[in-house]
Amino acid sequence: MTALALYDEWADLLLKLQAIVSPAELQGMLCGRLSGGQRLSPTEWLRAAIEFMDLVDSDLETALDEESRAALSALYEECLANLSDYSRSLNLLLPPDEVTLRQRIDALAGWCEGFLHGLGASGLEGSSQLPPDVVEALRDLAQISQATLDEEELEENEFYYTELVEYVRVAVLTLFTELNPASSTMPGQVH
Repeated sequence: MTALALYDEWADLLLKLQAIVSPAELQGMLCGRLSGGQRLSPTEWLRAAIEFMDLVDSDLETALDEESRAALSALYEECLANLSDYSRSLNLLLPPDEVTLRQRIDALAGWCEGFLHGLGASGLEGSSQLPPDVVEALRDLAQISQATLDEEELEENEFYYTELVEYVRVAVLTLFTELNPASSTMPGQVH
């Protein structure tokens, strides 16, 4: 399984592990930690993932099989690469369009909640030290984490969902760049 394989493949893997989080929440948490400046060793990342997933068996040696370790390691590497290189695309791990809009909105809200959790767990200091645009983006992500579906105007909601996904993607890339200026590479930028 590749890092950003199909959402359903991740859902199956997390179900097998008896994780209490969705694939969206897991990727959001990882992106939050990375955006907050954490760079974890493979063992630290696997421990953080086990803790976040609240696995019944929390022992690193027995909680994850080889497939799970490989998938989680690939997720870490791919997310870090996508965040670090602005020319790459950060694909949010969300359900496909065939899933109901309500489920997709719930997953996007969970992604944002996971991101905020990960950012908080990264050790990033309080908002008084953050640039205003970062604080605004974090407030927006907090609001999106509370998103619900208005059943009326389904076609209009579909459009808004697509816009929200793109906003979250760009906001996260911006947050990563603002909070990790030395580790992000923008086209034409030399470090």
